[in-house]
Amino acid sequence: MHGTKELGVKENVIWNAIGNIVYWGCSWLTTILVVRLSGYSDAGVLALAMSICSSVYCISAYGVYNFQVSDIKEEYSSDSYMSTRIITAILGLLVCVCLCFARRYSLYQTGCILIYMLYKTVECFVNVIQAEEQKSNRMDLVGKSYIIRGLGGLLCFILGLYYTKNLLFTLFYMVVYSFAVYCIYDLKMIHRILGRKYNLLHSSSNKQLLITCFPMALYWLFNTLIPTIPKLCIEAIKGDTSLGYYSSISSPLLVITMAANFILTPLISPLAIYFSMGRYKKLRKSILTILMGMIICGCICYIIGRGFSPFFLKLLYGEEILQYMPVVYNIIIVTVLSTIVSFLNILFTIFRKLVMLVIINGGAAIITLILCCFFIPRYDIQGANYALLFVYLIQILYMIWMFIRFYIDWQRSSVNKTGK
Repeated sequence: MHGTKELGVKENVIWNAIGNIVYWGCSWLTTILVVRLSGYSDAGVLALAMSICSSVYCISAYGVYNFQVSDIKEEYSSDSYMSTRIITAILGLLVCVCLCFARRYSLYQTGCILIYMLYKTVECFVNVIQAEEQKSNRMDLVGKSYIIRGLGGLLCFILGLYYTKNLLFTLFYMVVYSFAVYCIYDLKMIHRILGRKYNLLHSSSNKQLLITCFPMALYWLFNTLIPTIPKLCIEAIKGDTSLGYYSSISSPLLVITMAANFILTPLISPLAIYFSMGRYKKLRKSILTILMGMIICGCICYIIGRGFSPFFLKLLYGEEILQYMPVVYNIIIVTVLSTIVSFLNILFTIFRKLVMLVIINGGAAIITLILCCFFIPRYDIQGANYALLFVYLIQILYMIWMFIRFYIDWQRSSVNKTGK
């Protein structure tokens, strides 16, 4: 099927790490530079656009990535994944338009949100290609795409905002650049791997794939809403400027999420292989090693954050940001907990416990909303952290308990089948 030389796990991890560092580093810099170039008000508008579009993006991407990467037996073709993405991307755009009008945002806010949604739509098509490249063990192509997209997008943002002083126009330039990279680089690389171009007209599995992945779409929507709801509540209760402060002090901590992403993503395929082959001892050892590594790294991140956050944030934003340092320390804990939840979600996906993922993340999203409405009016933006701390801790404990039960049942089943 695949016409290029595959890379080893180590090479894939390195390329994915480099690409993610550059891409998410550049994305993080946009949240810093918008404050320097345009102020906290536009920072709040950008944070609002990112928050809303990240939630709607779950509809566009339909939660298919982990499913596609773990589709070792290729139950669905690459054509089916891409043609299905066209359907879900259009649906996502329509939902975003309806949401903007329903919330009655200002014309400027609406414009920024919709244009940023176009940017995320291009990203969701790249997402399908990158999943296929990962299945082919060619994450060097994924890394290079991230590098090109990240550096170029950052340059567009800097030049656009510096010369136009308008966030709306700046986001539009980023969309044009991202689409150009998709057409010139990403499509070219995936066609080389497949040995042909996508044949979207002859894909006949769209309906079945949509049905199969519907729980994944719901789970991913709810999972994304959990950290998004606090930001939307801050904007609704406290306004754009408060959201600008919260997003600005939390954006540097994306490095933790980024680090977890470039380590965990390449591990999906090996873990899925262990599961499909019934290698329960190997899978158990890998899971425990990863969890212990995440806990140790999380502790190190917290210690470093306590020591260097005041100096670093003052350097980025100025003296006034130091009043929010207690918020920063809690955000570090929240971010570490969220990465552990992400890993547990991957395990549930590999075990195909999709309905359970929907229930757990849906319930967590509802509880987050309730707690934010209670805590934010009383504790300002710190209330968002209190809500997330409670939700993530409960979610982690419950998911670990449930996964142990799933694992024991699967191990017994594997032993009975092999007779060992």
